[in-house]
Amino acid sequence: NDIIIAKDGSKTIVESIHPQGQKKVYAIKFKDGRVVRATGDHLWKTYCAKKYPIQPEVVTTETILRRLNSNRKMETLQWIDLIDPEATNAKDLVVDPYVLGVILGDGCITDGSIVITKPDLEMMNSVSERLADECIISVRNTVVKCLTYSIKGTQGNNNYISKYLKKVGLMGRKSNEKFIPEEYMNGSLEQKMDLIRGLMDTDGYVGRGSSLSFCSTSERLAKQFQELIWSIGGIAMLTSKDTYYTSNGIRKKGLKAYNVYLRVKKPSVFFTLNRKKERTNDNNQYSKNLKLRIVEVKEIGYEECQCITIAHPDKLYVTDNYVA
Repeated sequence: NDIIIAKDGSKTIVESIHPQGQKKVYAIKFKDGRVVRATGDHLWKTYCAKKYPIQPEVVTTETILRRLNSNRKMETLQWIDLIDPEATNAKDLVVDPYVLGVILGDGCITDGSIVITKPDLEMMNSVSERLADECIISVRNTVVKCLTYSIKGTQGNNNYISKYLKKVGLMGRKSNEKFIPEEYMNGSLEQKMDLIRGLMDTDGYVGRGSSLSFCSTSERLAKQFQELIWSIGGIAMLTSKDTYYTSNGIRKKGLKAYNVYLRVKKPSVFFTLNRKKERTNDNNQYSKNLKLRIVEVKEIGYEECQCITIAHPDKLYVTDNYVA
C-alpha cells in the first residue's frame, strides 16, 4: 500500500512484494547518461528496430543484453518510453521560479546585490511582471552593449529576493558555484517549466534542427538542470569542455563549461523570449516519437533483490533517474 509514481505521472500503490533473495544485478545505461539497476529477469516495455513497424514488447533485462550484443545492427537499437511528468501540487515558493532562473543564469550576486547582466528588454519586462510589490527592477548601466539591471527593494532593506538568496546560501556565489534550491527541484510541472524557461532565456541556445542546449560553468547547476529535464520527460545529455580567453595577448585557461544537450517534443515551450522561440521547430523529428535509447547492460554483482506489483493497469513505475 505504499504510494509509488506510475509512468504516466499519476500516483498508484504497491499491491504486493516478491522477495527474490540474492540475485545477479545489471546496470542499464541509457543514451543521456542515466543508469538504473535491475535483475536479469526484470521486465521492461521496450521498442526494438529489428522489425518494422516497430511495436512495443515486454522483454527481460537479459533479452535486452542479448540484443545489444547481436551482430545485426538493427537488433541492437532498443528504446523505452520516457516518463510523463509527475502530477504534483504547486509549492509555496518565495521567489518566482522564472525570476530565480534568470538570476541563476545571468545574475551577478557576488557583492550583496542582484544585477542581471543581460541587455534584453523583453526578458526584463517578464521579470518585472513577476516581482512582488516589495521589489522593483531598474536600469543600472545605460550603455547599450553593457546594459544591466538591478533588482532592488522598494523601501530600504526589504528586498525579499536578497533575503531568500542569503537564507539558502546563494548570495555571494560566483557563476561556477550556483545551484538550484531543493524546493525548486520538486515544484509542480509549471513551476519547473518556469524555472527552466528562466535558465533557457539566459543561458539556453537553439541550434540547427531545433536542437536545444544549456550552458553553465557550475557543474552542480548543470547536473540539476539535467535532472529537471529528466523529471519532465525529456532527454538531457551532460558534457564538459575546457574554455580559454585572451588577456593582454596571452591565452589563458578559463572556467570549465558544462553543456546540457536536450531532446524534447515541443522546444518552443522552453522559452519566453520571442527571438529564441522563433528559432524552434515543434514539428521536429522527435516531436511525436521521442524515446530513450538503451546503450549498455553490464553485470555489476549480486545483491538482495525484490520485485513489486503495482495497482496501475500498465504496471510501469518510475525508478531511479526517472526511468520507467
